[in-house]
Amino acid sequence: MRRCVLCIWIAWDDALIVPSRRRRYKTKQNVKKMSSEPGAEKALDKLKKLPHNLKCANCQAFAQHGHGAVVMKYGIFVCHTCKSAHQSYSHLCKSVTMSFWSHKEVEQLRKGGNKRARATYLANMDPSNAIKPGVSLQAAKTFVALAYNE
Repeated sequence: MRRCVLCIWIAWDDALIVPSRRRRYKTKQNVKKMSSEPGAEKALDKLKKLPHNLKCANCQAFAQHGHGAVVMKYGIFVCHTCKSAHQSYSHLCKSVTMSFWSHKEVEQLRKGGNKRARATYLANMDPSNAIKPGVSLQAAKTFVALAYNE
């Protein structure tokens, strides 16, 4: 029996056995585009540096250059602790720097933003339920459940 690793075929007594899984080679047709749309990251960078987006929408933690996480369901910029709290409720969260962005997603963030979230979701909350920067993950989860899920 002979086996060729590159061609993935096995010959047995001059009979060719072709496995059902064949190697696919990358061509222009079957390679998926894996990058952000042109200009989308630049627009996102401008959005995250707006004054009302420099503070986490939930705990008000300040980030000089903007927060690195976004909750897409609500269009808000959050700190990493609050991002983890949102993820525990299966809210889609994306990294500002590590994710691929489309213009449609950036436009969704432009329509949302931390200012709008505070005016809609957090406006009717009891101020005693507010959380401060550096809270535990469990406290952040409780806050997210009260503010966004109820």
